[in-house]
Amino acid sequence: MRLEIALMARDAVADSPYYVGREAELDSVRSLVHDAALGDGSALVWLGEPGIGKSRLLRECARNSRSVQLVSVRCGAPAQFGPDLASQLAVAFRVPREADGGRKRTAALLEALAKRARHRPVALLVDDVHLADASERATLNGLVALTGHHRLAVVGTAEEDGWRGRIVARRLSPLDEAATEVLVRSLAGVRALSNDDVHEIVRTAQGNPRFAIELVRNALQPRRDAPLVPESARAAAAQIRADLSRAEFEILSACSIIGDTFRGEWLPEIVDRPRIEVADALQRASDLGVLFEQDAASGWFAFRREALRKALCSGVVSIKREILHQRVVQRLGGEREADTRTVSLLAHHAEIVEDHECAAASFMRAADQFGDSADFAAAAEFYVRAAAHAERGGARWVACMKQTMRCYINTSDFRRMSSVARSVVETLDASQEAETVSNALDYLFLAQLIEGDLGNIEETIARFGELGLPNSENRKWVAMLTLAYWLSYTGRLSDATRLFTKVPFDRLENDEARLRYFIAKAEIEALVTPLRRTLAVIDQAVEAANRMPALRAAVSAYGSGVEIACRFGDLRLAREYAERADAVAAKREGTVNDLRHRALKERMRIALLAGDVADAKRLFHEHAAWRASGRHSEAFDASAAVTIGMRSGDLALVDAFFDSQLLHDAIRANDAESCGMLLAGFGEVMQVRGMSKDLRGVLERCVSEEFIDPYTAIQLWAARVAAIGCAARAVEQTERYFTAALAPSAQAHVAFCKATLLSRQGRHAAAAELASKAAARFGEIGWRLYQAGALELAGNPRAAARVYAQCGATADVARLAAGETYKAKYAPFGARLSPRQREVARLVAAKRSNREIATVFEVSVRTIEHHVEAAFSKLGIRARWELTPEMLDPPAT
Repeated sequence: MRLEIALMARDAVADSPYYVGREAELDSVRSLVHDAALGDGSALVWLGEPGIGKSRLLRECARNSRSVQLVSVRCGAPAQFGPDLASQLAVAFRVPREADGGRKRTAALLEALAKRARHRPVALLVDDVHLADASERATLNGLVALTGHHRLAVVGTAEEDGWRGRIVARRLSPLDEAATEVLVRSLAGVRALSNDDVHEIVRTAQGNPRFAIELVRNALQPRRDAPLVPESARAAAAQIRADLSRAEFEILSACSIIGDTFRGEWLPEIVDRPRIEVADALQRASDLGVLFEQDAASGWFAFRREALRKALCSGVVSIKREILHQRVVQRLGGEREADTRTVSLLAHHAEIVEDHECAAASFMRAADQFGDSADFAAAAEFYVRAAAHAERGGARWVACMKQTMRCYINTSDFRRMSSVARSVVETLDASQEAETVSNALDYLFLAQLIEGDLGNIEETIARFGELGLPNSENRKWVAMLTLAYWLSYTGRLSDATRLFTKVPFDRLENDEARLRYFIAKAEIEALVTPLRRTLAVIDQAVEAANRMPALRAAVSAYGSGVEIACRFGDLRLAREYAERADAVAAKREGTVNDLRHRALKERMRIALLAGDVADAKRLFHEHAAWRASGRHSEAFDASAAVTIGMRSGDLALVDAFFDSQLLHDAIRANDAESCGMLLAGFGEVMQVRGMSKDLRGVLERCVSEEFIDPYTAIQLWAARVAAIGCAARAVEQTERYFTAALAPSAQAHVAFCKATLLSRQGRHAAAAELASKAAARFGEIGWRLYQAGALELAGNPRAAARVYAQCGATADVARLAAGETYKAKYAPFGARLSPRQREVARLVAAKRSNREIATVFEVSVRTIEHHVEAAFSKLGIRARWELTPEMLDPPAT
């Protein structure tokens, strides 16, 4: 009999407030229910291991379906002295209790259910079907039979496929890593766990939501000395110990020490047991479902659940673990034809027993093999671990550092890149290792740029000239051009132009330098030059990139074309350049690479601008496996996730990635682009979470420093919520930034910002007119979310709701629908306040409560609530904190 991982009592494990990664399953159940409503009833059972989320799936179905009568029941209750399935259904459908019970009662129940289904579709959600006894299975079969002739859908869950009949069975697969990470981060809270902890939890959970929940709870303990192991896995390990003999359990524990995979032929020597005894133990563990044979030809075994392996491993005392580690090193060290798995295991155990020479050689050998297969993330980890066991500055250490930097550039892991490159620069003698130091400076410069570390970038650029290499001056110019591009993208066009003019094009020696020159030139001229002319410069950059051996250069050039076309307002051309970038990235092998990251990022940018929320969400989850480190990249990822979450109502995504510290870090780094990206998604969250004071402080700082981001999100949010003087300066900055701009998006940005300020000043007619013009322009260029926002500002919520619906922004559609039904009786946006409404609004702006205001006017609180709602409707605001004195005393026009 197979051993499933024993779970603790349901009430003993904290459930998650979030449900992630099951959109397809929920859609299939909704489709089933809709078909039943149309007269095509059917039955479906979801199969899966404990903790995979079967019961939660049924609860989510019950929450999200309102078109039918939903009834939730559970099998196996009689074993816990509860009502059986028929009794639960009888209560739900008000079937009187029959004296003789049994078949007659079941027949009455089915008849009542059929009658109910004729008047209204019915969906039965049946949990724990595998626990049903004979009587409950008979009831289930009767229910399934009814689906063929009535508007009835039956959705069940079970641990194994034991329900036969007219029913479809589907297996509930584990969550993918991206969804598991969202769940973990949303539960833990931002910065509560390190990235290493999050990744360990994701690896250990293997897509099992219950494991993830338990691991997060363990990781958040104030004193955590033991390894992260779910309580459910510990319970399963205890059950296994009871089911196996002592010798069998000791052999299985030794397997857990070796690793998640191992070869059976190693065990007799490692555990010092006869071969037949080892074979019997492996067979017993396989029968229980703990192990499975990966490759019968070579005898490789693996643990089905990493959590269970860790639970078994943590139960072995330290001295016994040490002995087993030493035996593994002795056994694996003699392997003549070792593959990557064997070498990796040897390196791991040699590191534990502090055999530095063996660990360094094995880690480096395994890293080379990972690198050859383009698994750069694993290769980088192993090169770093190899270097830790090598002499600092020695030949092996230098070789490991060079390969590590190459891997980090392929995984876009710039934060780790920075520390490795700096270590090389500080350790090696530039006069003897000039080329190695020069390459490290290249990587360090790139990492500092991504981090926005402008304070140290100039020093890094200056060090290129100190190396004395023939191409040192050319490398210095490449760095200056890259920095010019970055400055122009963050709105600092004058600084970028000053730096760009210092580089003589006729003295650039190679295609890399010419590539950077063309990209910087295109970026500086992006808004003030016709788009076709700017993209012609990008095409020159592509030509230079195509002459270079690395594919990264071409993807970078095409990516710049995407960004410029997006900001200009031509999404069609942006998509063309994105497709070209995709085609180049597809040529690159490897499970993780920076080319794929860049291409996905550009496609996500287009989807968000075009208002395709569903596609943006899909791309984000696909992109999650390639998410880059570094402050700038993290800002993009966080902004995209929060924007998608707020538009789609996915609070798990919001809680997983909303991190206000990123915004403050961007301000300290003078990174206007990151500030704008973050505010586009974070501003609304900060409002609803009571962080308005913090938001206004951020905006005041950004406006005073004259930060301008490419999409003017800073200025727009300042116009919305900053102090009125700061808001006015923000609008002036927007107008000045777009003074000579030819881009069609420029006029829309300016109109949107000015309309927002006018609305706050109480000049509602002028605000509505400008907002309507902005909405029309945004609609012409295909920026649908911007269009919907402008339509809201223009006082046209129904048109805005239609656009939001087209975008898939379900949260915005629901928000506007709720506001329209509640405020329809009040005057429209822009109407004049009555004298009493103005008096009440003054007191609201003075932070008085409704009860206090009611006392002043000697009326009921309900009357004041009506006045407040009417005033808010006319002023176009939704919350008390949005009301400012300036709205009630607008300046003379």
